Amino acid sequence: MVNTTIETLSIVEKQHRAEIDDTLKIYERLKKGLKKIDKTQDEIHTLLELDVIKNEYCDWEKGEHEAVINFEKIQLPCYTYCTDHNQYEMLCICSKKHIKYTTLLERETDGKVYMIGSSCIKILEQVAEMKGNILLKEKLESWSSTIQHLADVEKYKKCWGCMKLKVKKNSDYKDPRSNHRCGDCVHINTVHCYECKRDVLHANMPKKKIDGQMVIRRNPLYFKMCYGCWRKHKKLNTYNIIIGKYV
Repeated sequence: MVNTTIETLSIVEKQHRAEIDDTLKIYERLKKGLKKIDKTQDEIHTLLELDVIKNEYCDWEKGEHEAVINFEKIQLPCYTYCTDHNQYEMLCICSKKHIKYTTLLERETDGKVYMIGSSCIKILEQVAEMKGNILLKEKLESWSSTIQHLADVEKYKKCWGCMKLKVKKNSDYKDPRSNHRCGDCVHINTVHCYECKRDVLHANMPKKKIDGQMVIRRNPLYFKMCYGCWRKHKKLNTYNIIIGKYV
């Protein structure tokens, strides 16, 4: 029993060591790529100068890489010409090709754009943890926050009430208010007005009965603030300016 346990631990330890070795090998490739970006300084310093500007799925098999290279002006060493496919393709900083989940990075010192794959971002996170590099950890946390924000922008739009990215795009809710306001800003009979900060009866809600039926008096799609605030801005001829913040 003891020998079996020791053998199991030995296998796990070898697997762990192999994983670390693989991580460090990829990290060395990343360092070489960073050195190509700027050979005059330490590779990590160059990495710390890079900020995420775009994160997207980009299929090299459909020729989408070439369009991104031209539009974003991707810099060497992050692209190559593939003779097999007769097209330009993006490369990760580590030189890996055929990447579909791409993250574009802009260098703050000169505005030049480079690309890194999602797998290499995970490698950097592992390296930062192993080496206890606080600056690298903070940079990667910044990347992660930006990537999440970009994903939210793709999926959500701003709520008319709290102005946060919390309303799903391309959704058709039964309650029209929910197409423009998040659950926190839509109450049973009211919505929160961004201008006066009050919970007010929404234009969509029936105001009175006519011949036994509840009648909706105003179209909710046109009301991004309460009626009182809308009248105030309309009277001051500032409605079109103020409404811009809701777009």
